[in-house]
Amino acid sequence: MTTELQQVWRHARVYALGTLANRAAGVVLVPVYAHVLPASEFGVYAVIATATEVVGVLFGVGLVNAMAVVYFARGGQADRNLVVSTTVLGFWVLVGLGALVVRPLALGLSRLVLGSSEHQWLFVLALLGVLVNLAGDLGLGYLRLRSRSWAYVGAALGKTVLLLSANIVGVVVLGLGAAGIFAGALIAGGAIAVVLTAVVLRDVGVRFSRPRLVEMLKVGLPLSPARLADALT
Repeated sequence: MTTELQQVWRHARVYALGTLANRAAGVVLVPVYAHVLPASEFGVYAVIATATEVVGVLFGVGLVNAMAVVYFARGGQADRNLVVSTTVLGFWVLVGLGALVVRPLALGLSRLVLGSSEHQWLFVLALLGVLVNLAGDLGLGYLRLRSRSWAYVGAALGKTVLLLSANIVGVVVLGLGAAGIFAGALIAGGAIAVVLTAVVLRDVGVRFSRPRLVEMLKVGLPLSPARLADALT
């Protein structure tokens, strides 16, 4: 038991580094945004970011946590690999479907939240960024399932560096304002999502099981209200 507790503590410390890396970009960038962006544009950015985060919670249907629950409910590694592969492939299908409706959804959100269609393209960028970041979260979730804590930290640090670089170029160098922020999140999140997806599918294989996906949706959907409440607080 002592050895198991030591392993848990060792991994927990490493995961904490990954969490800090994920938060570091926000800590660094918020003062930059406040300095560079006009107050009105910063307000628009904050409203759009909050609204699209809520959409992301609903769209994600709790699949990251559901994958973990169903993964550990399976006995053999082959079945567990099927769970992971099904989750990743299934979510990328959802991302593709989401991309097809992102324009009308962005238009509707812009009118609903901001009262006009003026900022619909900011909503498009923000929504696409949310989708790819959710895909990346699945890859990070897989690394946690396999206790690959240092790989988790490496992915988190890579995302932080990409996010900082893309945002500084977009906001400070090119002066794109809020569009630069959302484009930076899309670029950084998309790059990490693609890399992690390739890593995961290389490890577990490319297989899909409709019953496993249904099982995970049954587990994940009831978790969505709690995550939605957390996003709104």
